[in-house]
Amino acid sequence: MWPWHVQDKLRNAVARPGLTSGERRQLADLVKRAFWHFGARRCEPSGWMSPEDADRTDTLIRRFGQTFAKIILSGDSVLEAHVDLTKLGVDLLKFLKQGCPVLDIVELSLVCTSGATTLDDTLRMVGVTGRDLDRLRKHALEIADIVCRMLKPSPLGGPSLLLPVRLPEEVSKRIRQVEGLPWLLMLLVKVIDNYPHQKLSRKNKEFLRDKPLALLYLLLNHFGSRFGYPTTSALLRTMQRVRQIVVPDATYLHSLSFEEHAVTKRVERFFEIEGKPQAPETRNKFQKLVEVYLSDEFAEQRKRGKTVLLLFGQLWLKMPE
Repeated sequence: MWPWHVQDKLRNAVARPGLTSGERRQLADLVKRAFWHFGARRCEPSGWMSPEDADRTDTLIRRFGQTFAKIILSGDSVLEAHVDLTKLGVDLLKFLKQGCPVLDIVELSLVCTSGATTLDDTLRMVGVTGRDLDRLRKHALEIADIVCRMLKPSPLGGPSLLLPVRLPEEVSKRIRQVEGLPWLLMLLVKVIDNYPHQKLSRKNKEFLRDKPLALLYLLLNHFGSRFGYPTTSALLRTMQRVRQIVVPDATYLHSLSFEEHAVTKRVERFFEIEGKPQAPETRNKFQKLVEVYLSDEFAEQRKRGKTVLLLFGQLWLKMPE
């Protein structure tokens, strides 16, 4: 239940300039359905997500959508001190009507406010550091070596040191599963070696972190230059507030700034390397990438729920050198 002062805003919402009550309900419904659709698409049980985790994540995303829709309809006293929700509502409805894919708005808003836009961030959220990975790699190699030596033929007559002659057959079958352990450990080492936590400079990590933000800015800017930084900032501050309402103990949110000046600085820095602007073709390449994504060529993929983040690799290959 919303607090009394927000309920007053709900009663007065229809009197606000910008959107009619019908348009406000239409926008709220579009946003809520987009979150639900996004959750259904991204939270299917898979090899890396159990049915329980998938259901839990889908429920969380649905709550985000419901809360975002409530804010569109009734406002939020904390948020309105910093964000013009009426203008944001007008902007959102306008570029959605112009064909801006709502699933991209949902996904990029969620990613930008997740606090985990790089693999480093994700590992840090579960308490794992690059040093932990180094230790894991070292111990995996050591254990693989020991197990390999123990799998050699036993001088006592058994097939290996792990399988003495007199073990029951059922136990022997289970122990034989250990024979695959060295291979699995070496596979783990290869995965760790492919993780570039030591190879990436701080600047390149920032580049990866801010890629979703730059894409969101370019996506909104595509539908009108006035949408760019102001709307990106307002949208992300609203999503930040949604997360605070749904997950009050997400303390990392307090360290994120989506003020317009902060968003502008991060996006502009995204197109720089070590303080020097990359050739304008880099910015132009990303802009062209967004244009190709929004073209008829990718209309069918967008219709099937694909987003610019999911298709980024495929789109990037289409960009001229």
